[in-house]
Amino acid sequence: MNGEKILEKILRHGASEAEVSKKTVCEKTVIFENNRLKSLKVNNSTSYRFRAVVNNQLGVFSTNSQEHLSEAWVQVVAIAKASDFDPDAVLPEPQPLTPISGLFEERAVTLSEVLRVARKLVEVFKNFDRRLSVDSARVEVVSSDYSIINSKGVKAEEKRGFSQYFIMGLATEDEAVSSFDYRMNTGVSWEKTIATVEENAISLASCLIQSLGARPAPIFTGEVLLSPETVSEFLEALEFLVNARNIQEKRSVFAGKIGQTIGSSCFTLEDQPHQPGQPWSTAFDSEGVPTRPLTIIKKGVLTTYLYDTYAARRDMTVSTGHADGHFHSPVIQPTASLKEMRESITRGIVVRRFSGNINPINGMVSGLVKGGWYIENGQLTYPITDTMLSGDFFNLLRNITAISQETEPTFVGPLPYLLIKGVNILGNKK
Repeated sequence: MNGEKILEKILRHGASEAEVSKKTVCEKTVIFENNRLKSLKVNNSTSYRFRAVVNNQLGVFSTNSQEHLSEAWVQVVAIAKASDFDPDAVLPEPQPLTPISGLFEERAVTLSEVLRVARKLVEVFKNFDRRLSVDSARVEVVSSDYSIINSKGVKAEEKRGFSQYFIMGLATEDEAVSSFDYRMNTGVSWEKTIATVEENAISLASCLIQSLGARPAPIFTGEVLLSPETVSEFLEALEFLVNARNIQEKRSVFAGKIGQTIGSSCFTLEDQPHQPGQPWSTAFDSEGVPTRPLTIIKKGVLTTYLYDTYAARRDMTVSTGHADGHFHSPVIQPTASLKEMRESITRGIVVRRFSGNINPINGMVSGLVKGGWYIENGQLTYPITDTMLSGDFFNLLRNITAISQETEPTFVGPLPYLLIKGVNILGNKK
């Protein structure tokens, strides 16, 4: 259904402002579970979101059903009229957009190609050693077309696509069982993305075999080398803390700390949503507001919050293009090579995966180390299990000592390793 016609109907039904967004998605997916092919499918979907403002009362209505479209304007206006009055409930004004190149590959990947790569991923991994087992593996190709229009003149559309694979497995020998671990890659280009399938399958297999025979680390306070996956969890807590809505609702301790030091002087965090050819890049947010490169923390100093239109109006500032409250493409500036970082560790552990909780409200960090290693004098000494780490998130931010030049793929983009001092490591009392 035409977005402009729906806008007209929402306005005629009593709204002073209206917005319509539409997203179509095509997914081609192959999934393995427990060493066996589980499913292969092609899924096409279309979803809509409607927003209406009636006398500073905001209503939102979403659907992925064509049947509901015929009454969408009635529903969204009724929801707006039933909502509380809010002077800051307005839709954004139009702004110039900067298109980003390389977000979509015209080449059509077939389901048979996806299946072929999935089989290769699983077979290379399993053929490395009979002690290996696939927990799950997934290869997918996704394309999407997102458009948004509002009654103030916002009009934006972006076609995007990415290819992605993921494999998680474990190793067993007699009664010994390794921790689960995984490898993945994602990118706009199908050929470039799948080029690393064999390399990553072998890397995962080798690491799992080496992790057999793990034992608890000692109890001590030392250095922790966080893997990129664990760093992504670290960033989730930071997203919460710098979200302007959480600041305004007094859920974040970063309220009032713009211009203040909240982290290590070696820590600089940026959001870089305009990188060409990256699946996380985007020209605009879900309100149609332009995104832009943004330095969030500079050498440990907090420089900005993440704003949508509503929060920006409340603070009498402008939206940063973060209507969803998340970093688009986080980049942490490096300070050293991974080799230098590891060799600098006198006593510590590597955290491959973290199974626990990072609470951004009270700062409590506590959980189990998965796929970790104990380090002494820069050497990986032995794989560890039954080991916890604990600390205060805000102290961890201040105790970052190095950031790797090397990055690894994660589900939020390529991220580096972080080295943090003064972390409590809880293993064996002996």
